[in-house]
Amino acid sequence: MVDQFSKNSVVVAKLDEAAPEYGIPRKQYTTIFKSLARPGNIIAFQEAIHFYDKHREELNELRDHPELAPIVALVAQEAQYVEPDPLYYTTRAVKFRLYSILRRQRSGVHAITFSLFKLSGRVISEVRNQWRRKRITPRVRKRIGDMLKPGDVIITRHDDALSNLFLPGFWLHGAFFIGGTEARKELGVTMTPDRWKRSGEDLCILEAKKDGVLFRSLAETLAVDCCVILRPKLKEQDRRDAITRAVTHEGKLYDFGFDFSRAYRLACTELIYRSLHDAGPIRLSLKERAGRFGLSAEDLLDQAVDQGIFGVIAVYGVGGNKLVRGERAKEVLMESYRSCKERS
Repeated sequence: MVDQFSKNSVVVAKLDEAAPEYGIPRKQYTTIFKSLARPGNIIAFQEAIHFYDKHREELNELRDHPELAPIVALVAQEAQYVEPDPLYYTTRAVKFRLYSILRRQRSGVHAITFSLFKLSGRVISEVRNQWRRKRITPRVRKRIGDMLKPGDVIITRHDDALSNLFLPGFWLHGAFFIGGTEARKELGVTMTPDRWKRSGEDLCILEAKKDGVLFRSLAETLAVDCCVILRPKLKEQDRRDAITRAVTHEGKLYDFGFDFSRAYRLACTELIYRSLHDAGPIRLSLKERAGRFGLSAEDLLDQAVDQGIFGVIAVYGVGGNKLVRGERAKEVLMESYRSCKERS
């Protein structure tokens, strides 16, 4: 693995990512590379291959032994992967040293850059008029909640958020509706016992915000001024699988750098992308901006509507405090942001 991917920085970075949903910690590629270059292991490999060559005939005689046969077969299978030339390991030790130095430098730059993104992102996300009441009232929220189904996507907007000045577009944020406890169980969603405990009947949203990817209530997610409800056109099995996949990301940190190339930190739309991409007929394309590939809320809306892979169930807050449903909802959605794009 080290030999095959050492020159591919993208693959190396992915192999070093943590995948807590599968019990995989960070830096697995680095750990294996380091193990390959450790002097004690090099000596052990050399002694082992020397012993195997010296006693090969004796070991082969044990191929039919009732207890040792599986071990003999395993040793014969693995022996072909042990490099007999000591120079191979010496070269790998030097290469690992160089790799380690470069990796620490990149990690330092990344840590500083991410900290700056995090600081500015937190400040921008928190600045809004705290005394202004949101246009989605409890009554409207209940009407919206009654029409939601597990697997729906909610796109939202704050009228007074400072982020509106820095981020492009009218629609800026997304969340994933996973349904209440009973709805998930009826659908057959699979979750770990601890996640079932953390997600109660009222915690029916999975959403990535500055405090991470967490189960949230509809009241928290819809404490906004405008929203769009999208329904992916999926079979029940595909919806179940999408929600099951989505909840494996619960507990991850928020990605203030909006870097979709890594999965251990997620932005709001990346959570939706990783949950619904490749579910049934859904294929979502990432767009390159500032050298990074990502998916904005309006990119998602464009693809959802243009490809016909989502239905627009309802829109609230565009052109007044109205809840629009049906075919008119799609028209209102298009008018809310595409007219601005066309003028620009």
